[in-house]
Amino acid sequence: MELAPVPGESMSLADIERRLDELNDQTRELVAEAARAEDASACTAQLRAIMNEAVALKEKRAFIEEQRQSNAQALRRIEDAAAAMAQASTHISEWDEALIRQLVDTVKVNSAEKITVFLRGGIQVEQDMI
Repeated sequence: MELAPVPGESMSLADIERRLDELNDQTRELVAEAARAEDASACTAQLRAIMNEAVALKEKRAFIEEQRQSNAQALRRIEDAAAAMAQASTHISEWDEALIRQLVDTVKVNSAEKITVFLRGGIQVEQDMI
């Protein structure tokens, strides 16, 4: 996961970290060069470009990490629902409020004849009311 880019992104987290390390090294070199040079203004533009790239990379890294956390939370909810379903009897003979609350997120009434049940984990089931 560290080496593979996130869908829609061109860089993986490892690529971003590697590039940030390179930018830090370049920053140190430019600061040292600016200290030795009589005219430090030449280094200022390069430093600004490096800092702008670093900021963009840090934002991209934060976005990727946020996506991973969101995906991990969704996976946990799916695993919880699967565990609840595995513990439940395959033949339900009576209403089990606790089981329903674990499995069902919301119910949308489409019409007098049809509802849509949204299960935790993102699954939708349309049901005719007879």
